[in-house]
Amino acid sequence: MSLSTGEVAVGIVAYFDVAILNADAKIQKPASPTTRNGPFLCVQIVGTKSTWTPLSWTPRTERVFIESAWREGGTKAWHSGTPYLNDGSTTYRGETAVFVAAAAVADTYNPETRQKVSAAGVAVIINEIQQRGGGLL
Repeated sequence: MSLSTGEVAVGIVAYFDVAILNADAKIQKPASPTTRNGPFLCVQIVGTKSTWTPLSWTPRTERVFIESAWREGGTKAWHSGTPYLNDGSTTYRGETAVFVAAAAVADTYNPETRQKVSAAGVAVIINEIQQRGGGLL
């Protein structure tokens, strides 16, 4: 089961087909759009629009580590893995319906196993987005 509109909330993680996001005019893309499908974190919702930022499993000194205390729900791999904010300057903003469509093929999580980041973790990530010049709504 893929992401549903009613499931979208700040802090959830969903997997997106980035070709859909990068091709849709209703989405504001970063200066250097990501080219890989993968996990994205919802950091903001305003009306029918939302802001998402990609996550990575590859460590780099400049990346923000998603602390284990911030990780909620999800699978064993989510709790034992090493997820990071990919880059605070890389955010996607726009109609939530487009994000739901981009998750239709790539996302396989049920609401019961959906990965989430706590409010404390999202606050740290939003701060990094602001410091790195990433866009918010």
